[in-house]
Amino acid sequence: MNDGKWWAAGAMTAVNGLVSAGFSIAALVTADGSARVLALYAAARSVPLALATLVYLARRATPELRTLALVLAATQALDALIGFTLHDPGKTIGPAVFAILTLAGRAWLQAGIGPNPPRSMS
Repeated sequence: MNDGKWWAAGAMTAVNGLVSAGFSIAALVTADGSARVLALYAAARSVPLALATLVYLARRATPELRTLALVLAATQALDALIGFTLHDPGKTIGPAVFAILTLAGRAWLQAGIGPNPPRSMS
């Protein structure tokens, strides 16, 4: 795998995680009452995933990025399903595109280990 594809795949995974965390934080800032509690739970899950993605990207930890890409793509796919059931194209198309692009990036990560050996966190 060439260096450019590795960074593109890693960046797509990181962007997915950061966008998810960003929406969670935005909901946290604007929500009140019971919606704020739900926003807290969303942020508690999305922020650590985004941070882990950045750490693994910086460490060039390919196996860990592949795992996070799969988790983040599944999350976006479920978000798209929620948008679909709400009949909201914006909440369907955006997450679906992120899921597809993240899975494409994961396929690139799966195809090779990149120019440098991946560094495991263990």
